[in-house]
Amino acid sequence: MRLAATLAARLDAVVPRPFRVRAEGGWVAVYRGDEWDGSSDVAGVLDHVVDPAHPYYQPGDEDRPWAERAAGVAEGVLSSVQDAV
Repeated sequence: MRLAATLAARLDAVVPRPFRVRAEGGWVAVYRGDEWDGSSDVAGVLDHVVDPAHPYYQPGDEDRPWAERAAGVAEGVLSSVQDAV
């Protein structure tokens, strides 16, 4: 997924070493050296079908535009990388 790859490339360029940020499919993964620290699902969040029966459903989710969901995912990735560093 392009968003995961773009976020990973931009973040990897600015995180202090020994941290590294890599795209792994539709996920953004953070490493401390060679040790995995965590991953954020980008593709799964953007591609999910809004289902009122799903336990994480919140009213109004079906009305959120794709760009708003993408911005929310990007913010979540930034937060996760910040927490890891």
